Amino acid sequence: MKNLTSLLINPEILCKDMLRILNSNGSRILIVVDKENSLLGTITDGDIRRGLLKGLTLSNETAEFMNTNPSFHKQDNTIEESKAIMRLHDLIGLPIVDDSNTVVDLRLLNKIDTEKERPETVIIMAGGFGKRLKELTADKPKPMVEINNKPMLEHLLVNLISHGFRDFKISVHYLSNQIKDYFGDGKAFGVKIQYLEEKEPLGTAGCLFLAKDTDISVDFVLLNGDLLTNIDFEELIEAHLFDQNSLTIATKIFEAPISFGVLKSNGSRVQEIQEKPSFFHEISGGIYVLKRDLLDRFVSLERKDMPELIEELINSEERVGRFPIVEYWKDLGTQKDLEEAYKEILSV
Repeated sequence: MKNLTSLLINPEILCKDMLRILNSNGSRILIVVDKENSLLGTITDGDIRRGLLKGLTLSNETAEFMNTNPSFHKQDNTIEESKAIMRLHDLIGLPIVDDSNTVVDLRLLNKIDTEKERPETVIIMAGGFGKRLKELTADKPKPMVEINNKPMLEHLLVNLISHGFRDFKISVHYLSNQIKDYFGDGKAFGVKIQYLEEKEPLGTAGCLFLAKDTDISVDFVLLNGDLLTNIDFEELIEAHLFDQNSLTIATKIFEAPISFGVLKSNGSRVQEIQEKPSFFHEISGGIYVLKRDLLDRFVSLERKDMPELIEELINSEERVGRFPIVEYWKDLGTQKDLEEAYKEILSV
């Protein structure tokens, strides 16, 4: 395969650097090799996610995340044989090695089956004003701001469709006719779209009252309409169901650099100084999976934000889980975010 070297990493690099490499090539798999490019293991987005859930951090080395016993094929194995193994074991890719165990290729299998139709409804929150984008949203709703000549909401919708979702409900408010005129009932995209009309802004969870009497019959996905991501939605839903969560939050590790020396002190005595350190925080990625029964909690039309709903569930001892996003993810909240998205190679 072309650019194989971009997929080869050594076991000593830190997870945060490994993530940058993984997200820059879009393959969802990296091959761990020694100095002679001999196969040591593989790293997938799922391996990283499992490591983070076990307590590893972005400062841990690749060796602590990698699969040390990966499946692989030799050069004389046919492509069809490799495909069969990947399908059998649900593998993203299969390293190909020569007789000396040197990696010479990587065969990829696209896990996403565009013909498969998922039963889950997706609710997209697209009713906000987008005030931080200033003049860009003076005459259009934020989800209709274009990136690479397409509204950001179209990028998101097309990505969701590629994962097999066919039933969508879009919560709208500000300049809602522009969204409805552009996407219509969804037939142009081969899906069904229903609109949840917010006469007044209902926050990030209030629109669920409008959804409770619709045809949602199973656990469903809720997400912000101003995201670009290639998160593995299938894996997210599987984790939600396996853990029997009432609500699952897709989370992202956010790096907050400090541009000063940070002191650790005891009284008047300085014990340590760190020059311009970075601190890592786990934040909500604006993507959730919710049990269908949670809609019954919404008994009146009122403003409610997701943190409030999450706190209610935690206080009532319902299970709230997390699912680390290790794939590409960007919240398009500011003009700077948009400028970065223009420059980045998006695989959504």
